[in-house]
Amino acid sequence: MFDPFKEIEDDYHLYYTDLHHFLFKFTQDENLIKDMIQEVFLTLLKQPNIMHHITNKKAWLLSCTKNKLIDHYRKHAPTLLENNDLLALLGPITPSPDKALLENEYIHELLDSLSADSRKLLLAKHYYGFTYEEISELTGYSVSMIKLRVYRAKKSLVGRIKQDDTK
Repeated sequence: MFDPFKEIEDDYHLYYTDLHHFLFKFTQDENLIKDMIQEVFLTLLKQPNIMHHITNKKAWLLSCTKNKLIDHYRKHAPTLLENNDLLALLGPITPSPDKALLENEYIHELLDSLSADSRKLLLAKHYYGFTYEEISELTGYSVSMIKLRVYRAKKSLVGRIKQDDTK
């Protein structure tokens, strides 16, 4: 008589080392490696009949292990900028008053290079935070026209910045 739990246990002992070595290439955290292997076999224990349909167990286990590790990293993405203590240790990020003044003047100069209409649409979208639909209601322009104008304004600003950088 076929016992899927016995087969899963045998596979655990047979493939544990292979899975461990595979995961060790990606992370040297032993606890994480053990957790990922445990998660894979826990999935099998919850659905033991899966083993009947698998032709290459080792490849399937390696694939599942890789997917579990990717899921883990996605769930625990780095949160460097959310750590206020770390940011406080790094010190203030604000520029000096002279630099801030020069940057402010440069931004105004860039914005002045745009047409009045393009400047208003760009500022409404990105400075004041209006949605395209809200800008459409305020100006009477279609949403697609506003999107196009804002896109062209940004493209013009990028071109101007690149031109200024080459000087």
